[in-house]
Amino acid sequence: MEPTNRAVDHTLFHDEHETITLKPPVTSILDGAQDTDASQLMTQTGSSTTMRAPYEGVAYIGRSKTELPFIVRGASGIYSVIEMSNGESRTVINAGSASSNGLGCAPKRSRYDDLMRPNPAISSSSSFAETEPLQRVMEAVELAQDEARAMGLPLFSHTSLAVHPWTLSLSDHLRALSPRCLGKAAVTLQLSGTDAVLAAVDAAQQYAKALGRGNKILVGHNSYHGSPDIGFGANPKIDKRAGALPNLQVLYPTYDPLFEGQGLSQTEYLNQLERQLKSAIAAEGPNNIAAILIEPVAGSGRVAQPAPDAYLQMLASVAKAHDIMVISDEVMCGLGRIGGTSLWACEKFGFDADLIVIGKSLGGGLYPISATLVGEQVHQGILNSTRAYIHSHTYSGFPLGCAAAKQALTEFEMIAKASSSDQLGSQLLEMLKERLHENPHLTLHGAGLMLGGYFLKSATTATRFSPETEAIALAQLKQLGMEHGVYVYGVMTAMGPGFMCLPPLTITSSEIQVLGERLTNTLSDLIQILLEKERSIITPHQGVACTQNDRDR
Repeated sequence: MEPTNRAVDHTLFHDEHETITLKPPVTSILDGAQDTDASQLMTQTGSSTTMRAPYEGVAYIGRSKTELPFIVRGASGIYSVIEMSNGESRTVINAGSASSNGLGCAPKRSRYDDLMRPNPAISSSSSFAETEPLQRVMEAVELAQDEARAMGLPLFSHTSLAVHPWTLSLSDHLRALSPRCLGKAAVTLQLSGTDAVLAAVDAAQQYAKALGRGNKILVGHNSYHGSPDIGFGANPKIDKRAGALPNLQVLYPTYDPLFEGQGLSQTEYLNQLERQLKSAIAAEGPNNIAAILIEPVAGSGRVAQPAPDAYLQMLASVAKAHDIMVISDEVMCGLGRIGGTSLWACEKFGFDADLIVIGKSLGGGLYPISATLVGEQVHQGILNSTRAYIHSHTYSGFPLGCAAAKQALTEFEMIAKASSSDQLGSQLLEMLKERLHENPHLTLHGAGLMLGGYFLKSATTATRFSPETEAIALAQLKQLGMEHGVYVYGVMTAMGPGFMCLPPLTITSSEIQVLGERLTNTLSDLIQILLEKERSIITPHQGVACTQNDRDR
């Protein structure tokens, strides 16, 4: 697909005080670039002529009111050209938000590949051209649009009116791929991970109501299952919920390897967690609980922290013994990201779910779309009692999003069969461990292409930095990442500041090498800055030791 010429209004904001105008790039971000090198390309992407702090017109997640946003100016494969707030441009590997577009930031085109990849060691991987996964997803959407024009099909159909053929096609595809534990699953399509989790909870609660049970939900300590105020979760650093939802949540203990070694074997620690889970259920009353939310690999709440198969299997087993439905939240870790030959994390870890939630990369980076797979037992139980499963939104099952998602699923199936996420994730994790030499201020963990870690004053004793030091960590992580050419996802957790690395599933082994080098440099520099900050603080304590049940000082 060639770049197109189109007029672009580069005025971003306007009010009675001032206008912020960005210097326009050459017609399109990549037009005319084939005869230039990477530095020239970045120069062409434009620089800010006037900037305002703060940006009053735009809200950015996790951004302080004085921090200016970065602006994306172009992309190819796993690389993005980012314009900094000072007008400078950077070519960075997007390894922070790639869980949302698991097939990469943009199609790789051999015509532009070398320009977007300043390191010649990886320019040999620029042969995907028009046959790469994301390109095929884009072509599937274009084909769907052509089909709509030829057949007179609408590009949008409200769910209360009728179901669109493409929506049915994606639903049938998901049902065919669904794991055996769901039986003949039903599918409800949503827009975001939060929507899909709420749809799963809604289904579990409707089923529980049909059985005369309560509507409470078991939620893991320091978990994250959706946006604050409307979603579920129990991470005090990002959880500002108020109102009805906290009253529906019953907390259960989550696995934490930092505490496994404190006088307990893994078996003893797992037995302790099982007793605590059973106590939480008994205290609330099993008949008052509709479902348990499980993160097979923890996301924002515990920065890509995997747990042993035995722990996840124990959670599901205890829940089943009390007739509590199991919801596997695979929004971030599903669709092949954590490795294995199955698209489903619950299958990889060996536990049975009653409902499964997926999202993020499902739309191939083109459309926001998520899905809840409702197991046969739950779905039929609802239909037998109320004759209807009630949960939809205006744009649920948006047809073009369904066309993109169906092709993206095909791509993820091929990636899973090749088991590339296992191999590449292991390569990156081992590279980081080797180059960082088991740094005593950093933990590293992960599964497949979902990696993360915590920044700690002492990783051995789980001792946090001072609040003043922690306060600068995430902004420094982002700034250093941009300087070194990599974007990773920083998050403040109950354990302190952490990071996640989620590269596209289409990343190659040679690209992993470059990502590893850039990430190593970023993490090393950040740790030095944190240590210098810590030494400069006069404080009566020597750091804050974490406790398993209360780490949110």
